[in-house]
Amino acid sequence: MGSRKRTSWSASTLRQFFQTYYTPNNATLAIAGDITARDARRLAEHYFGDVPRGPAVTRTPPPPVPPTGLVRAVLEDRVQLPRVYDAWHTVKAFSADDATLDVVANVLAGGRSSRLYRRLVYELQIATDVVAFQDGSRLDGRFEVYATARPGHDLGELQRVIDDELKKLADQGPTAREVERAQNTVEAQFLSRMERVGGFGGKADQLNYYNYFVGTPDYFQKDLERYARVTPAAVQRAAQTYLTGAHRVLLSVVPQGKPELAVKEGATP
Repeated sequence: MGSRKRTSWSASTLRQFFQTYYTPNNATLAIAGDITARDARRLAEHYFGDVPRGPAVTRTPPPPVPPTGLVRAVLEDRVQLPRVYDAWHTVKAFSADDATLDVVANVLAGGRSSRLYRRLVYELQIATDVVAFQDGSRLDGRFEVYATARPGHDLGELQRVIDDELKKLADQGPTAREVERAQNTVEAQFLSRMERVGGFGGKADQLNYYNYFVGTPDYFQKDLERYARVTPAAVQRAAQTYLTGAHRVLLSVVPQGKPELAVKEGATP
């Protein structure tokens, strides 16, 4: 494994970064609860009104990310069990296929009846856990799968099952029941977030999230409808488009002194 590049940051550089980006004109604020709009504005002005504006923030559009083949890395760290990470470049939040890839993730590893969890944890008992998610951000996105090996097993075993299930999903698509289960899970999560007023994932956070990403806090129903429109054919197409071929990053994290537990060269298609 090659050495990791380290960068030194001075206190003045960090201060300049903070003063540039952590400013009122580069922030959004949501207040939810038993309060009027007038009182909310008064409180916001009281606590934040004397914070000066920062410089105008200009954002450079992200460059395209062309497929570059399979990128491998091995990291030896102070961990007890090895873990394999697979990551693919996908799409940004709220763009076409973002919700579909969320459903793909649920079919693969969303709960104990999902494909990868059933194979790796229940049937073969070679992994302690497996997670899949679509991470759509404002500028771009990625899809990630990671799994932790049980004692006595190496990451090559896990990777073969992951590749096998990805191929099956791309070749055959999901069942209608799998997609329906994913949609029900998403709806339940949406409603659960609305049961809380504050905190991470509560009403205030969700309103702020929509305002930041799509420009309006009133986007709950439209967001939910994105998932209701996902079909088995769309899930299969997304798996074929984004999760097949060699364009991914594969990282093996293994205990120090045990590089033999990593995914071997040639072990992936």
